[in-house]
Amino acid sequence: MKHIPVEVKLVDFQLARYAPPALDVCTLITSSTLRDFRRNSAPTLLNTYYEMVKELLSTNGNMDIEAVLPRSEFDASCAHFSLAGLIETMLFSHLTLIPKRFAMDLLRSSDDFDSFLRGDEKLRICMRSFSEDITYQNRMTEIFVELIDTYCL
Repeated sequence: MKHIPVEVKLVDFQLARYAPPALDVCTLITSSTLRDFRRNSAPTLLNTYYEMVKELLSTNGNMDIEAVLPRSEFDASCAHFSLAGLIETMLFSHLTLIPKRFAMDLLRSSDDFDSFLRGDEKLRICMRSFSEDITYQNRMTEIFVELIDTYCL
């Protein structure tokens, strides 16, 4: 039986003081989806995000989203921050996508993880992941190809 999520909630205030919502939503979409999916679904995902923020502001704060973040400003901001979302994805994915079988030793303790982040072990594990795990290899390659195709060529 296939399970289909009926509801998803995201609360992410990581960059709320430093950047508009577009940076977080672009990073979320880029880091959690594949390029072909984004090509087809990004407008729908961004529209859903905007409509949910609109509903939350209206319901919980009696605020009109057009007064806080007009749709045209949100769309322009998303276009502007799509590169930043891709770069953030590139900066973090080499760690967040490490296959579980390679990451288990790193997660035994905070000292092991700290040692991994600061030492040569990170390069070794990332290279091993790339050479031995096709999913890791495909995702990492896709991120770089998208960056080059979209912003360099």
